[in-house]
Amino acid sequence: MWPLPIERWKLCGLFLEAQSTAVYFVAYNLAKSDQNKNLWDALTAMGAKRVQDSVWAVRRSFTAPQLQKQLWAYVGLQGQLLVVDSQTWASWNPLFDVNSV
Repeated sequence: MWPLPIERWKLCGLFLEAQSTAVYFVAYNLAKSDQNKNLWDALTAMGAKRVQDSVWAVRRSFTAPQLQKQLWAYVGLQGQLLVVDSQTWASWNPLFDVNSV
């Protein structure tokens, strides 16, 4: 029967149509500056690009909460992390062109 419940789409090979990639902006404040390298390595491994000093853009098929759960360990309990799902954006003079993420 159509439409299929979303949990059955994966079983029927329709999962890629139902799950699109989104651009996420990841912003952070670290409690310790020595945490930068580990977080940067994790973001780079995901294909993220740095657009401002502590703001990165990444295109993933995750949800914002899933991405936050992957990254929070690099920020630590005293740090701050914000993951924003974005469909449109505008920028002036970013470190990296968000459109190419």
